[in-house]
Amino acid sequence: ACGAFAAERARCTDMVRLASIFECSPDMDVSTSLLASVGVMLANYQSMWMCAGECRAYMAEANNLSWEDLNADGLEENARLILTKVKQQPLEVKQSNAYQGLQRTAKDFLMTCP
Repeated sequence: ACGAFAAERARCTDMVRLASIFECSPDMDVSTSLLASVGVMLANYQSMWMCAGECRAYMAEANNLSWEDLNADGLEENARLILTKVKQQPLEVKQSNAYQGLQRTAKDFLMTCP
């Protein structure tokens, strides 16, 4: 998806250059604005998926802890930090089912910490 977006952004830049040559730059404003908006949205969702990966990795690590190695206070504190990081995601992604599932998973993990 990122490669396709980068290619489309490069194509748009070329079109803007051509539009300026033919003095019709205002006609490109909607296209460039839309492309910029999509770029921000893509970056926000990439951030959310990176956060989801970090959460999943920590939860997997916590699942592999033995009772002897378990530090309940540290585990709970890290679970709170995970939930905080999830809640700090941009408003734009908070409406998605993916975000809601991630938030639910982080809350469930916090609730199950000993």
